Amino acid sequence: MHLIIDADPIVYRCGFAAERTDYHLVVESPAGAIEELHFTPKPKKHAGEQMRQWLKKHDDWTVLSKARDVHPEREEQALDDTRTQVQSIEKACREEHGVESFDEITIVLSGPGNYRERIATVFPYKGNRDPEHKPYWYQAIRNHLTHEWGAIVVHGREADDECSIIAAAHRAARAPENNRRVGRLLQRQQPRRLALGSDRYIIATIDKDLDQIPGPHYNYLKQVSYNQSVSDARAFFWQQCLSGDSTDGIPGCWKTGETKAKAFIAACDESSEQSIWTRICDEYRRSQTIPGCPYVGCDPAAVALETARLVYLQQAEGELWNPPGIPMGTLPDYEDEK
Repeated sequence: MHLIIDADPIVYRCGFAAERTDYHLVVESPAGAIEELHFTPKPKKHAGEQMRQWLKKHDDWTVLSKARDVHPEREEQALDDTRTQVQSIEKACREEHGVESFDEITIVLSGPGNYRERIATVFPYKGNRDPEHKPYWYQAIRNHLTHEWGAIVVHGREADDECSIIAAAHRAARAPENNRRVGRLLQRQQPRRLALGSDRYIIATIDKDLDQIPGPHYNYLKQVSYNQSVSDARAFFWQQCLSGDSTDGIPGCWKTGETKAKAFIAACDESSEQSIWTRICDEYRRSQTIPGCPYVGCDPAAVALETARLVYLQQAEGELWNPPGIPMGTLPDYEDEK
């Protein structure tokens, strides 16, 4: 059995747990009065959340300056927390699946570059995030995971994609008709050859995006194990094609949130994939008539395609999603970048 751990959340969770962040605001009231505000962490309420709530209640005030002060704990604490997190994941998954040890444990981290940044045109990919908002011990934790735990760092894609690629290789190994594809995936993994097909895999993450991957999952934040069926994994992908992913700055179909998208895809239960895709494109076209739609004037099918390609988790390195009935494509310049 192969334990596959998406470690990006571990870096942030353990990093932020080993520091205290305060915020200092200088604001001006509608009447012109200047005030200084200090926000420090309270039980069950981060300083940043306190600040955001204050600003929401005082949206007519002007922020003159904002400072973020980080007070880190000892580096050893951050690394101890990381070690404990990885060990707890391994133990929980062993106990859940009744194994004494895993055939292989792969810990994955995202590295530099992400092809989604190149193909996003409607909105910048993850444009809603502050790239500087990282834990003080961010690099120290990553170094610990790579040096002490053998974590791999992927380039040009995300850890999510790598987890999906490894899982797809396992599934393909059990299907004789996919041997050619398995060979290509194995060649990519050399010299770190995976024990493909020895049993199954477990995906350990807290990121719901990985629900596109069928099979056993373990959410190490909620400490919950569950099995994602092939049909549920596929439905989740179609759902994201409509809802997008607000966490990653992918807006999706205008005025279509997760709940509405889930219900829409559930109603397509008996439809073919080609029919589902056609209906999704029709929804993007219909959404252009809703006031405020940010992609009015664009080809709705092209906007839908961009969303699908952004939310899709690769199942082979360099893969570019194409609509049903069209073979999967290859990312532009992928061969040159290898």
